[in-house]
Amino acid sequence: MKGPEPLPIPNHFTVDWYREQKELRKTDHEIAASFFISYALLQKWKRKIGWDFDSKYSGRRLNPHTEKMKELNEQGYKPGEIATMFSVTRETVKNHLKRAMAIDVENGENKWF
Repeated sequence: MKGPEPLPIPNHFTVDWYREQKELRKTDHEIAASFFISYALLQKWKRKIGWDFDSKYSGRRLNPHTEKMKELNEQGYKPGEIATMFSVTRETVKNHLKRAMAIDVENGENKWF
């Protein structure tokens, strides 16, 4: 017995469209949910449209707190002060800042050194 027909890939689902979604910081799970499909089916669609693995969009996205902590650090706040604002330890703040710094270096920015 044959199963149901697979869902067709929408015409607007292209490599360029997918890249735009990733630049808007959407996760694959969010993109799949917007099509009402599973994460696994989204991965199949990506292969079919010719998406080539791009490390810029791999892995987890930054925690929104990381971005804010980075901004506060650039404004001159010390890790201890930032930790108090977010009710976390100073070490947690340092870890967030290290993560933000690694991404800046990966993108060719050097302002932390």
